Amino acid sequence: MNTTFTKIAFLVAIVVMLAASAHAQNGFRANVPFDFNIGAKSYKAGVYLLSKVSSASDSPAMVLRDSQGGNSYAMMPTNSSYSEVEPATLTFRRYNDRYFLADIKALHVNVEFSTSKMEKIVAKEIRAQRQTIAMSRAK
Repeated sequence: MNTTFTKIAFLVAIVVMLAASAHAQNGFRANVPFDFNIGAKSYKAGVYLLSKVSSASDSPAMVLRDSQGGNSYAMMPTNSSYSEVEPATLTFRRYNDRYFLADIKALHVNVEFSTSKMEKIVAKEIRAQRQTIAMSRAK
C-alpha cells in the first residue's frame, strides 16, 4: 500500500515538474550576475526563469526558479494588472555586495517584496541602491 502511494506521488511530482518546465517556455529569463536573497533564503548567481505555475488555470501563481532546477520561489501576486509590463524586470535593493529582491515586473503583474528581517539589519548600516535586470522572453 505504501509503495503504491509512493509511486503515485512520484508520478504526480514528475507530471507537475514537466508541466512547469514546458510552461517556462512562455515565461521570461534573466541572467542574475550576483548572489541574492528573497526574504531569508539565499540564491546563487545564474540564469533564472519566471513563469506562471500552471498554464491550465487562470491562477496568477508564479514561480521564479534557477535554470538548473535547483532553487525556486513560488508567489501568489495580489496586485495584478491586466496589461503586460514592458520591459520585464527584476529589481534588487543593493547594500554593498548584498542584494535583496525588491520587485518583479512581468507577466501582467507587479510583485513587490517587503523588507525582510535580514535586510533590515543590513540596512541599518548601509544605504540601499537599486539594481535592475532586464528579462527576455524564454525560448
